[in-house]
Amino acid sequence: MSNKRSVARTFAFQFLYHLQLPEFERLMSNQEIDAAEMSEQIEEFYLSYVEKDNDHFGAPLDSEQRMFAESLIQASFAHSDELKKKVISCLKNWKWESLDKVDRAILLLGAAEIKILQNTPNQVVINECIEMAKKFGSTESFSFINGVLDALAK
Repeated sequence: MSNKRSVARTFAFQFLYHLQLPEFERLMSNQEIDAAEMSEQIEEFYLSYVEKDNDHFGAPLDSEQRMFAESLIQASFAHSDELKKKVISCLKNWKWESLDKVDRAILLLGAAEIKILQNTPNQVVINECIEMAKKFGSTESFSFINGVLDALAK
């Protein structure tokens, strides 16, 4: 997972994951936030992302990567309710709230790219999400992500 878009997806995933932390929940629950304010939040996160410390291992993104990452984040955020409903319809015996936060962030990101952006083949998106799940999720995450996104893509 080392191509330019993979790096951008990883950044977008980490941003979406951090929005689920208690101190940022108001952003996800507030659909009134406009694109400019979200861009400001993304920039602030980016600056912390490229700092060299034990919590962050990200390298600077070039302008193309940043644009792609921001489009993923903006699509995920702007359509989060709609995307969650679509993902929930593909869950078998699971509730959104009971999913691991890593899995939720990956599913939201994958759903946005498959259903909203639609500029990458679905199988590529699914494979990228599987790789993120292997890296950041639990041991079962990757197969769960695969099944849900595969059902969503159909």
